[in-house]
Amino acid sequence: MELLINNMIKKVTQFVFLFLFLPLGYGQIGVRVEILNSEVIDGDLLEIRISNQTDQSIFLPWDVSVLSYEMLMVDFERVTVFVPKILLRDLDTNEQIPFIGEGTSICGGGFGKLDTWKAWLANKKEEDFILLKKGEEKVITIPFKLRWTENTDNFYQYNVSENTYNLNLSYQLNQELMHKFIDKKVLKQLKKKGYIPYFEKIPSNQVLIHINEESI
Repeated sequence: MELLINNMIKKVTQFVFLFLFLPLGYGQIGVRVEILNSEVIDGDLLEIRISNQTDQSIFLPWDVSVLSYEMLMVDFERVTVFVPKILLRDLDTNEQIPFIGEGTSICGGGFGKLDTWKAWLANKKEEDFILLKKGEEKVITIPFKLRWTENTDNFYQYNVSENTYNLNLSYQLNQELMHKFIDKKVLKQLKKKGYIPYFEKIPSNQVLIHINEESI
């Protein structure tokens, strides 16, 4: 009896240890996003592997055009639907590095780009999104720059002061904004084909980014 109790205590202890020390989100059953670059420098394309480890076919309405990443400060609501966040984090504290925004497209004459992007998104078809059947994975590339700019009065950038940071992705589809910005016909077509939206938070692994002194 004592041996049985000791074995039970051992198993419970092992379970608690795994629960406490496994990374939250990344690596769990669901949708997994992995940055494949071993290191990143300013201006790189990020190579991303997306794996559907759920038991359903899902879609992510991501837009991977360069234009979409220029819209971060001027069309924030749409961006949260169509663009995964690229986050820089301090190596020691893992705190997120903030953005600096100044002028944005309202002052910089960027309405043409904004209108172009809105029109591009409005005309998207279901096959333009990331479609993943159960157990399927895909590799895509997305652009990354420390500073997006049209001119000195119209830019946003990361507030960097060091040469090395951690970089990771984060994404969570908001149901209300999805219905606001994605055509209802497209959503119906996706549903008819067996694809459902994935609303859980999707974090990625972290990789090192190296920053040239000119970018600081």
